[in-house]
Amino acid sequence: MGQTFWIATKHQKEAVIEPVLAKELNVTCKKISGFDTDAFGTFCGTVARTKTPLETARLKANEGARCVNARYVISSEGSFGPHPLYPMIACDVELLLLLDRAEGHEWHVTRSSVNTNFGSQQVENENQLVAFARLAQFPGHGLMLRTKSEINNTIVKGISTWAQLKLTYRRLKSTGENIFVETDMRAMFNPTRMRLIGHAARDLASLLLRACPACSFPGFGVTDMIPGLACRQCGLATRSVKSHIYTCQSCGFLQEDKFPYGKQNEEPLYCFFCNP
Repeated sequence: MGQTFWIATKHQKEAVIEPVLAKELNVTCKKISGFDTDAFGTFCGTVARTKTPLETARLKANEGARCVNARYVISSEGSFGPHPLYPMIACDVELLLLLDRAEGHEWHVTRSSVNTNFGSQQVENENQLVAFARLAQFPGHGLMLRTKSEINNTIVKGISTWAQLKLTYRRLKSTGENIFVETDMRAMFNPTRMRLIGHAARDLASLLLRACPACSFPGFGVTDMIPGLACRQCGLATRSVKSHIYTCQSCGFLQEDKFPYGKQNEEPLYCFFCNP
């Protein structure tokens, strides 16, 4: 492509985005220096995210483009919480967006994983603190400590050594407040999350390399999924995906890809009639 993609990030995500896009798309990637993505929301809650992940990524990209007067800007947004189908399991969802400011086009992908250390816990003593830290893959992954009360809310982020963790805990403990330990989900303190962002970058590169069969415009991607895959036992429609719909955002060409997961029927286990 030979273009320059600017990356709107504060938390070093360019480390996993730039190598992928530079290799796959033959583009030059540059980080937008001094760009404060925390203004759009923080994981620790000091700045609330008031919009959806896609809306937030879009705001970041547009603001980044304005800051450096760029045509192409990459932004991202991560979300953490219970898995939508298995709420007892934590899930990381990473969204990556490319904005073409000149033409008003955008392309985005999402990649999700239950491979995350996301969590928090109130701790009463150092033994509980150490147990949580080990479970959270500390010190390879960063932690935060905070106090929560009506009059005092102190947050210490970016804790990455045992000495720092214990010293900070003892200092906060001396205040008499309740103490909570949380995973620091900012990308530069969370290698597991960073790897997922790298996977999302590969997904974005693959999307951009898929051209519309009608007009050759890049980014011919899935815009809808049609349920109704037939049950292997009774033949009735299930909620499993039967087709993917691809749409070109330039010329509007549509294409249906039937049985995208390589199977023409579904197991009775997933049929509401056979397994109500």
